[in-house]
Amino acid sequence: MFSRLTIRLARAYASAPAMLTAKQVCEICGGVTDMTLHRWLKDERLGFPRPFYVLTRRYFDAADVRAWWGSRTTIAPEPVGAAARNRAA
Repeated sequence: MFSRLTIRLARAYASAPAMLTAKQVCEICGGVTDMTLHRWLKDERLGFPRPFYVLTRRYFDAADVRAWWGSRTTIAPEPVGAAARNRAA
């Protein structure tokens, strides 16, 4: 059975318009916070789609976000920074 969250995300994903606001992207990507979205944009290794700006608002191409989200795996990336140092010890 699918959870209610999965069903809600699938509906949001299927009915998304051609352009998404940052808030909509956060919801489609599993309810992540704006800070997580900011970090994804900052980390070039992730290849998260870049927004375009209208004044101070960010808009994302829905097809690009869907393609990126669909390409994600459940395998965690290699740790960096302090996490990598702690793991090596």
